[in-house]
Amino acid sequence: MKTGRESDKPIFTTRDARLSSHPTHTRPAIFILLAMTLISSDCARVIADNPDNENRTTDEAAMKETSPKKPESDLILTDLQKQLLQTNPYPVFDEESGNILCGKNISKIGRGFEKVTLDGITFRVRRKADITENEKMVEIQLCGQTKKFRKEFADLLQKAQDEMKADYIKYQSGKGSRAWRAQYKKRMIRLSKYGRIDCIDPDDSFRTNEEQDNGYRMSFTGKKKHGRPERKYKVAPACLSAHEAGFALDAKNKEAVQRYMWKNGIMGGDRGIEKDRRHFGIKENKNGEPVRPNKKRARVCK
Repeated sequence: MKTGRESDKPIFTTRDARLSSHPTHTRPAIFILLAMTLISSDCARVIADNPDNENRTTDEAAMKETSPKKPESDLILTDLQKQLLQTNPYPVFDEESGNILCGKNISKIGRGFEKVTLDGITFRVRRKADITENEKMVEIQLCGQTKKFRKEFADLLQKAQDEMKADYIKYQSGKGSRAWRAQYKKRMIRLSKYGRIDCIDPDDSFRTNEEQDNGYRMSFTGKKKHGRPERKYKVAPACLSAHEAGFALDAKNKEAVQRYMWKNGIMGGDRGIEKDRRHFGIKENKNGEPVRPNKKRARVCK
């Protein structure tokens, strides 16, 4: 016969005993897992019963096999340009000039680059469709020679040459004050031995990457001086010259043209590179200010 204490004990079923063996905080997780299992099994049954899914999968696989592979790039680069892409940090291919530009040359052109992969090399491209009007390459006549520059630089050169020619015609025609004519005659006698005084006589203008690399290699004499390779003249390596960007010119008659260049914002000559006095250009450094040696500033006669 059961006592009163035994009859007061709660009666547990097998399910209650199994649930009571787990901690209380794990019960919701078990119910969530059971629900997710039931939902996934129902979804799998619906997908298997639908015949369109199998056909769709087959069609997608066939399209992947038959679709042509997209070419890496439509650009054609020389072996030297591919080498420049691998040996220089963050190079840019300028489609307008056809050159690889590196270093400070990149800041001379506008922004808006496109990433391109060619032969496993990823680099940036400045497309023709993205360039501004001033970035276009144009041809102008300098002392009867056709030279190519960026339009922004070409306009300044043309203006400087027009002023130079106007002064020459003014003197030849007998116009101008007596003081101005005496000053121009004195200057003409002094500068005529260096070349023409009526126009800009170019020695070198726009260069390709190959021309720049050839000039750089030819600058070495093959000898060493103070433990370093000796050079006959100063030339920048390929992709680092302002000539490749279309913003530089080497003038034969630098003594006669420099006054007109300075007046139009083109720096060079006695206010330019100390070891390359014939060099004239714009955007030569970050802030756009002229690079002047530590010498007495030359006078500019108006």
